[in-house]
Amino acid sequence: MTPINNAGNIKPILPQNITDVATAVKAKDVAPVNTAAVTQAADKVEISRQAKVISKAAIALNELPDVRTDLVKAAQVRIDAENRVPANMLAQKMLFEDVK
Repeated sequence: MTPINNAGNIKPILPQNITDVATAVKAKDVAPVNTAAVTQAADKVEISRQAKVISKAAIALNELPDVRTDLVKAAQVRIDAENRVPANMLAQKMLFEDVK
């Protein structure tokens, strides 16, 4: 094992004038806090306008149905009329049609 090179001549953490740690002067105990004298301000939370808009959009998005029944009914009518559309074209139209 290579010895540590103390190039900066760094002193140890303990002050140099303490020879016996047991007899060193220690810090006094901290006085307890008088909780009766402490007053606390009420916390206040404000939500930005942008966060409110995003929240409303998320709620509206969650209220949309998972299946667009109007497209399913239209596809069912075309199938019933034997005016068939290839499945890949139908799926592409259902996925990429603009939602209004």
